[in-house]
Amino acid sequence: MHKPSPIARTMSRHPRIARARASLSMPTVASVATDFHNCDLPARSGTAAAQRPVVVKTAPVASRCELEGATAFVATLLACRHDRNAAPLAAGFGDGSWLRIDFCTRTVTAEPAAWARVVARGQLPQTLDEATCPIDYFIDAEHRDLDALVWAVGLACADLPLLGAPLDWRHARVLGQHWLHVYQYTCMPVHLHLADMLQHGPATPFELRRATHVREAELCGFLQACLLLGFAQWDAG
Repeated sequence: MHKPSPIARTMSRHPRIARARASLSMPTVASVATDFHNCDLPARSGTAAAQRPVVVKTAPVASRCELEGATAFVATLLACRHDRNAAPLAAGFGDGSWLRIDFCTRTVTAEPAAWARVVARGQLPQTLDEATCPIDYFIDAEHRDLDALVWAVGLACADLPLLGAPLDWRHARVLGQHWLHVYQYTCMPVHLHLADMLQHGPATPFELRRATHVREAELCGFLQACLLLGFAQWDAG
């Protein structure tokens, strides 16, 4: 039987952490993040009848509370990413692994287990009261670049509507910019192929899929990450 880590046991006994887990609050965020703040967004099919709760690509959340915590995390991350005066953002998983984002220094302090869950498994943590984050207990904490986390979050948000996407997004042109920066965050051949295509001019998601034979979920994760970091934008023309 799985035994909780010493950190998880300590946190489970902490009354403030217990209260934070029991009632996650949805923060007020800027309009740039509203697409990720609504838990009843339409599915990407574009039909009004196709309504379903937003889910994370590789890690379906277990409860409405966890769903709200995950979407609040993404919304706050987007709203505060360029605000160096924003308060630190703490988030965690049910196994007791934690991460803390300092927007002033643009760094992420994370337990290895928490970082692996976001980057390797495509899971999203729940936002928590920053004061409850047991940063002092991080024995093997890692320090990461904020934009590396944003890239990983974008990949994990493949099932969420693409940021700023028009209704007929599959046939809307995507404009690429700063493509050399993509190589800082990924070495996956399919990502490099897509980046190479967009370097040579605008293309629609439909054209990208037809040329690369990539799955739609994988394409959307890549585009989502690029949109969040400003490496791509929708052609308004």
